[in-house]
Parts: sequence; C-alpha cells; structure tokens
Amino acid sequence: MATSLPLTRAPQRASARPTALGMLGRLAEGLALTLLLVLALYAPLAHGSLYPSSLFGFRALVAVALGLTGVAAALRGRLVLPPPWPAAALGGFLSFYALSARLSPNAFGAGEALLNTLSQAAGFLLAVALVRGTRRRGAFLAALLVGALAMGVYGAAQALGYGFTATMFDPVPPISSVYYNRIHYAGFLDLVTLAALGLTLFGPSWWVRLPAGAVALLLYLNLGLTYSDAGWAATGLATLALLVFWVFRGRGRSRWVRGAAFMGLFVAGVGGLGAFLFFSTNISGTFVEKLQTLRGVTPGGELTTAGLGNLYSRLYIYDATLKVVKEQPLTGVGPGGFIYALPKWRPPNALDFRSGQLHKIVNYAHNDYLQIASEAGVPAAVFFVLFWLAVLGRAREAPIACSGLTFGVAALLVHGLVDGNLTVNHASAFLAYAAAGVLVARAAEPKKLSRRPD
Repeated sequence: MATSLPLTRAPQRASARPTALGMLGRLAEGLALTLLLVLALYAPLAHGSLYPSSLFGFRALVAVALGLTGVAAALRGRLVLPPPWPAAALGGFLSFYALSARLSPNAFGAGEALLNTLSQAAGFLLAVALVRGTRRRGAFLAALLVGALAMGVYGAAQALGYGFTATMFDPVPPISSVYYNRIHYAGFLDLVTLAALGLTLFGPSWWVRLPAGAVALLLYLNLGLTYSDAGWAATGLATLALLVFWVFRGRGRSRWVRGAAFMGLFVAGVGGLGAFLFFSTNISGTFVEKLQTLRGVTPGGELTTAGLGNLYSRLYIYDATLKVVKEQPLTGVGPGGFIYALPKWRPPNALDFRSGQLHKIVNYAHNDYLQIASEAGVPAAVFFVLFWLAVLGRAREAPIACSGLTFGVAALLVHGLVDGNLTVNHASAFLAYAAAGVLVARAAEPKKLSRRPD
C-alpha cells in the first residue's frame, strides 16, 4: 500500500477547517493531476514524444508536474510514497543508470538518455502520489482512452488512404497512426487496448462498458493493421489471459454466458479484420495474396527477403548486443552509447538483408532488457525486471476495473523481448510507468499522519 509520511510536527488545532497552506496544497495537487492527465493525452499524440520538439514538451510537462506534486506535499504536510519493494527496485535501477551515465565518456548523450529515462519513470511516482480514489483513477483511465480513441480513429482513416502524416510504408496499411514507426504504435496499443478491454469487462456500469467496448474494438482493428508480429503475439496472449480471467470470475450460468461472449468476441475480431483487409484497395490481389504480400510470403508459401529481414536482423542485433554486454557487464557502455558500441560487433553480412539499414545505423537493441544491460549494465537490467515483477505482484490489490492495465503492462513486458517500448518509446514507457503507479496505489485515500488539517 502506498504510504503517507508526515513532513511537519505542528500541534493539533481546535478547528478542523482547512488552513490557507492546505488549500494552496490542494490547488497545487489538482494542477499536478491535471498535467498528468494532459501527459496521458500529449505523450502519444505528439508523435510518441520521439521528435525533438515533442520530446521537449514531454520533459517540460513532467518537470512541472513533479514540481507541483512536491509543492503540494510540502504545503499539505504529507508525502505519498510507493510500496517498498517497487520503490526499492526502481531506485536500484535508476541508481545504476545514473552511475553508468556518470562514467560514460559521452557525457552529453548519456545525460540526455538519463533525462529521458527519469522522465519516463516519473510517471510511476506521479501516479502513486496523485491517482488515489475512484474518481481520480477513472479520470486517468478516461484520459488514456480518449487519447487512444483519437489515435485509433486516425489509424483507421490512414488505412483507408486518408492519412496526412509520414509513415515508413507506402502504400498503407501497415498503419502507424501519428507514430512514425508502426512497431512503436503497436507497443502503445498493447497497453491501451487491454485497458479498454478491462473496462469493457469490469467497468462499474454499462455507460462505462459500452463506450470502452467500442474503443477496444477500434484499437484491436488498429493493432491488426499494424502487422506487428510481436504486437499481435503480446496483445493476443494478454487478451486471452484477461478473457479467461473474466470467464472464471463468473459463477454458474454467468460463466457459460461469458464463455459464449468470449468466443463471439474472438470471431468478431478476426472477422472484422478480415473484412477490413478484404475491402482495402491499397494492395492489389485477392485476400490471400494481400495477406501474403504484407507478411512477406510468396504465393508458394516461401518467406521472401522482406519476411526474413525482420527475423534475421533482430537475431544479428541480439548477438552483437550480447557481445557488448559481455565487454562491460557492470556499468554498460553508458546511456545512449549503444549506437556507438554496436558497429564493433556487427557481422560482415549484416547489410545483406532488407533491414540492413538498421545494421548500418542501428540506434537501439530492439529488446528492452538487452538495451538496459548493454547501456547501464546487468545490475540495472536485473533491478528493472524486479521492479516490474514487484508491480505485477502488487497489482492483485488493485480494483478489478484496473485489470486491463495489469494485463496491458504484462503485454508490454512480453513485447519488450523484441522491441524497445519500455526504453526508447517515451510515450509508451511513461504510460506504462503511470499504469504501474495506478496499480500499486490503493483506492482509499492514504492515511493522513500529520496532525495539521489541510
């Protein structure tokens, strides 16, 4: 449970009316919460906060939100802290990350990478301190899904040929919404799609469940049209687990009804994606030929160079990254140093594949865990894993309506085996940390230990 520590020892007053400082503290906390909700919208919609201009805005909003949270804590006389195990693991991860940045020969690049990681992790602290109680938790989930709805609507329009932002693929689909990279968009969808499905299944009322269900269907459609194997696998497994959890929470006849609904959702999802692809005019040929083209398979069933490219490129990246880790296992090559360390271990035939450009100028490991181990050392990676395990361990205490967040975080952790959504994808990482904060914070207000009324 999140705990609240007293910051003052002021004597008890006879009047229970809030003090002026307490009222200012509440105002500061309300503004900080507003900024957190703004960040839930801004981070993904601003191209995933990956471009220099949007990244600056992301950092600035995080810094102001943290500052207001600190002011509120000082004025109100209490400081809300996360549970000890997640806090200790996160502290260990960030400490090793900072140590690696301090030892890095590339001070500026390491400082930039450290600032990005601190900004991402700030989502956890902000959510623990600010998202307490049913209304605030509902506001956070609403902001998350409103942003996801905007992304999903544009993604669907993009698939129909009405996009106006640059993508890596022409023609589309695959789609990337306002992200430049479809794979990073799929990582964002891992989290928000499961959050929407969780509200659909466990929302407090039908006026919450029905809109959440509509958003969930739109997001599943978007995920299908990203053609991300890892996104499909991670979100698919998490969806299956969440639906099984939902079915077995029912009793008697309710369980059978939920089981039938489970199968109906599955059939509707697959059928909807198939119909959408069938009527798409961006790729010529029959339905099977369209699917084979997008999956990099010839009509005869053989993998093309495009189909092999993603698989082989990642295997070569992982092999070279492991050599980087072995060279400096304790502190790594420094945050942001991966791009400079990898060429030393790049295989001679790395440029023979479709994604050879990635090997010529590869800027991240395409694996969250290897990314951290190579840049900040194995101890940092261990603490990183322990943090997320501690969060999932405490998530069972979260309200049932947050079940989708739990499974969404789990999907991101699985997806992290083949991409960098919790490290280099700032929007998805920040939202995942914020979701973790919501999961470990209790629904009830933290116990007030200060004797001063606020």
